[in-house]
Amino acid sequence: MDDQKNKNILLVDDETVLRDLLTVILKKEGYTVTSVENGKEALFKIKKNPDFYDLIVMDMVMPEMSGINSFDAIRSISPQMKVLFMSGYFQEQYLKDFEDSRTTGFIKKPFRNAAFLEKVQEILRD
Repeated sequence: MDDQKNKNILLVDDETVLRDLLTVILKKEGYTVTSVENGKEALFKIKKNPDFYDLIVMDMVMPEMSGINSFDAIRSISPQMKVLFMSGYFQEQYLKDFEDSRTTGFIKKPFRNAAFLEKVQEILRD
């Protein structure tokens, strides 16, 4: 896990309990985590420091600004930003885009901690 140390992750989810749990899981693995509750806050963080984050872990369905809309706005600022989307709603139309890109991924909620960490590590390795 040493190669993952000092990686900065921006965690974006409107569910406080899940956001807090994922923050603990990621920090336990040595990641530095900033968590926010919506896409607008994520966009603000990226605009403020576009090269700081190595990965964004983002819910697809959020109030105010969806994960996809946030992703589009973030990519206009930081085109190579790596993103792991999460959703309890299967979004088949997006999976092909994720499969075709080494900088994005998708994990369906609910997921096991080990599967989540594996996806995070997979995206960060590429």
